[in-house]
Amino acid sequence: MTARPLVPAIERSGAVVAALGGLCAIAAGVGVGRFVYTPILPPMIAALGLSKSQAGVIASANFLGYLIGGILVGLRSLPAGQRRCLLVALVASALTTGAMGVVETVPTFLVLRFVGGVASAFVLILASTMVLEHLHELGRDGLTAIHFAGVGSGIAVSAALVAALLRAGQVWSVL
Repeated sequence: MTARPLVPAIERSGAVVAALGGLCAIAAGVGVGRFVYTPILPPMIAALGLSKSQAGVIASANFLGYLIGGILVGLRSLPAGQRRCLLVALVASALTTGAMGVVETVPTFLVLRFVGGVASAFVLILASTMVLEHLHELGRDGLTAIHFAGVGSGIAVSAALVAALLRAGQVWSVL
């Protein structure tokens, strides 16, 4: 009877860590960064006196950014490398999402949501590429569902957090 090597166990745990890391990345960059706008929209409209048309244009800026980001990330190899670009996109997503609470003009919202859309596309595509390639190399393709659960996880957590903060009397801008 031969002892089993530890390497497969390490590879299995590395695959789970990679899948969970991907889950966290796309939860933050897509689930929150792209979709938190929906639950904060009603109190934002009320507080800032935005029209439905203005709110729709702000949302559309994010959609356009997402489209442009998806095209840009696939055009060429990334000069800074995938990992660095992913980190920059995650930071950009966090900053643009957070900055929504400190601005009040439609043009500024448009820029923030556009840049946030570009960042979200980069996060989704880069994190997915990196994680899925790694899982495939380890023969753990079945863990891709964990990675992609990040989008729904981010949406659910951000919606629940927004609802809880609103119930606690917080204004939209701290959400």
